[in-house]
Amino acid sequence: MARFRNLLLALTPAFALGCAASPARHVADTTLSAPNVEVFLTSSAGDHIRRVKISEAPQTPSVTGTVDRSQKRQKFLGVGGSLTQASAAALYTLSPEKRQEVLDAYFGPDGAHYGLSRTHIASSDFSEYSYTYSPQAGVFSIEEDRRNGLLALIKDARDVEGARFELMASPWTAPPWMKDNHAFYDPGKRRGGTLLESNYEAYAQYLVDYVRAYGAEGSPIWSISPVNEPQGNAGSW
Repeated sequence: MARFRNLLLALTPAFALGCAASPARHVADTTLSAPNVEVFLTSSAGDHIRRVKISEAPQTPSVTGTVDRSQKRQKFLGVGGSLTQASAAALYTLSPEKRQEVLDAYFGPDGAHYGLSRTHIASSDFSEYSYTYSPQAGVFSIEEDRRNGLLALIKDARDVEGARFELMASPWTAPPWMKDNHAFYDPGKRRGGTLLESNYEAYAQYLVDYVRAYGAEGSPIWSISPVNEPQGNAGSW
């Protein structure tokens, strides 16, 4: 998959989720030794997956880990990556054949076969521009995702032969009219604004409308979070 390294933008940070426990089974103690490591560098200076020599690391003591599967915890559901509007823009610059090759590599059973993925509700910092589904009270539409390619990318990922993944969604911000600064971001004060308490119900309805709209497009949303970064990403959103 090294040939897709320059398209890491297309499927951004991986994550994993869990739920019910798997069947119990005891596994004996296993001694783990430090693995051999190879380092490769890709940079704006022109490096492209260049092998980097590193000095031999000092020897470290062996680590002993005990796995007791009789203690029920959580079932590992899978690993995935984000489907973003910037991803769609990047992938649409490829030929249809290369674009399909990338999608197959991530979502197909002969590739990574991601079991989870995440997308953004309206724009995010992985979008080419800022937009919302509700520019004013009483208005809602996901048409922008149809125009900018995000919805098509999600559908194409689902259409990969053998693909099977759940889709999570997170908003980076509430619609500007719902916030105290009435903007996506206030560069002068370096803050994204705060959702007004008077608009809590409107924001909840906004999320419900999104889930319903995507479901109607054949792209059901498995789960959502109320916001991407609760601490506000240093006020950026």
